[in-house]
Amino acid sequence: MKLSTPTPKPTLQAWLDSASAPAKDWLATNAGTSVAYLRHIAKGRRDPGGVLALSIEQLTTTAHHATGGQLPVVPREELARACGQCEFARTCRASAAGKVL
Repeated sequence: MKLSTPTPKPTLQAWLDSASAPAKDWLATNAGTSVAYLRHIAKGRRDPGGVLALSIEQLTTTAHHATGGQLPVVPREELARACGQCEFARTCRASAAGKVL
């Protein structure tokens, strides 16, 4: 059996690198997970489900606004394979950006 190569999640890694320890704890607690698990996701060792990916996106959007844009928004499509492959998600993102698919 061939093991797949982990696919790092650069935006989540950037968020974790930039955030303070209390901010990381806040994200993990409110997402219903741990900072260690967030690190595993960022390194590509774990693939979160759609619900956790959505929660992380919503929470990082809140943090982005609260920090005046210092922390990035982490898009769910980058975190969960299912979200990244979802045609509906791509259509919604394109529509929000004013693009026609």
